[in-house]
Amino acid sequence: MQKLKMIVLSGLVLGLMGCATLAGDPHADLDILDTAMTSRVEDLQPQADGGVARAQLALAVVYRFGLNGTPKNLPAAFRLRQKATAQRGYLPITQYIAGLNGAPGRTAIINIPRYDLTEPQAARVYACAEALEKGQVNSSGFSACGSEPRFRDLHPRWQAISPGAKRPDLKPKPARKPTIA
Repeated sequence: MQKLKMIVLSGLVLGLMGCATLAGDPHADLDILDTAMTSRVEDLQPQADGGVARAQLALAVVYRFGLNGTPKNLPAAFRLRQKATAQRGYLPITQYIAGLNGAPGRTAIINIPRYDLTEPQAARVYACAEALEKGQVNSSGFSACGSEPRFRDLHPRWQAISPGAKRPDLKPKPARKPTIA
């Protein structure tokens, strides 16, 4: 009986551990922006041609915003973003299905699609890039890039390499005196 309790308890603990999720940084994939801002097209192109999803998305950002003197190329940026978020094959998972009424059990193979980068990850990278491009030094820009310190770290570097980046006026505007008509 004691042994049965231990088996049930250990099964319960393992089951609960399998259900636990770790809360990671949802903006951890913004390192792709660093790659886009610091790498040359000549260095990214062979990796992108080789099927590296992060290089494809970084190159898409370079072409979309015309970073580092690269001319804007929206069709190429679109194609590269689609390639970066495309399915990269399958992850086979086996599942045992118990038999009923004395019938033997069987094993089923389930093929789960595998992605190196998902569309929501690409959308977060593009949202931060758009906020940097527009110079949104406010809560919407901060949330797009994950935090205010991250935005403030990326923004001056983005301004230095993007020809279309807006230069926000960071000085407080003088208060207007009300006019009485």
